[in-house]
Amino acid sequence: MPTLSVYGDSVAYGIGAPPHLGFVPQLAALQANQAAPPKRVPFRNYGISGMTSYELASALQDNESFQAGILSGKNIAIYIGGDDLLTAAPALLLARGNAVALLERLYAKSGHAMGTIMANIALMTRSTHKACAIGTLYNPFPALAPVAEAIATYNARVLIPNAHRYGIAVADIASAFEGRQASLIAGFRSGNPLDALRMHQTPAIHPNVLGHHVIAEQFANVLSS
Repeated sequence: MPTLSVYGDSVAYGIGAPPHLGFVPQLAALQANQAAPPKRVPFRNYGISGMTSYELASALQDNESFQAGILSGKNIAIYIGGDDLLTAAPALLLARGNAVALLERLYAKSGHAMGTIMANIALMTRSTHKACAIGTLYNPFPALAPVAEAIATYNARVLIPNAHRYGIAVADIASAFEGRQASLIAGFRSGNPLDALRMHQTPAIHPNVLGHHVIAEQFANVLSS
């Protein structure tokens, strides 16, 4: 039976690091070392590459395996939302006139999904002593102001208010990454995705091993408090 259950997208899945060095196994290792005496922390990683907040909200309502992780886990961590924002990426990168309206619709839709996620977790963990936390989204593109603003707004309007509303702790991953992207993002180049696209390369967005460790540290800090 897992004592740590983690939900999310490709970052939770562990993209950017070897399988044993994604943030989920690193978080389990940190929690094991926090125990006195240290002991192994069993975990279950429900991270799925490409998963959106809408899909996670649906899974927590309808998928018995996802529900079981909430019910059986002593600690619950969530990292979700980046793939929501990817739907607005073309408009942001090309500075299209519809970007603002597109983002407003996205914030509303994601806000509803995030509220559903938090409400379901709160319902399934009531009258228990579980520690639950969600991580803010880091900015992989510090050189492109519209993207930085969109991510900051997502955190401020979608993620953090819903977490506070339902008593879910917030792991401030965004602040932990700010100014350190060059050392924490796998394959980081200029911090501007347009530079990579001009060279027909995939923009670097996932954490490297150190980046995953930083995420694990942020979750470990709030889950233990």
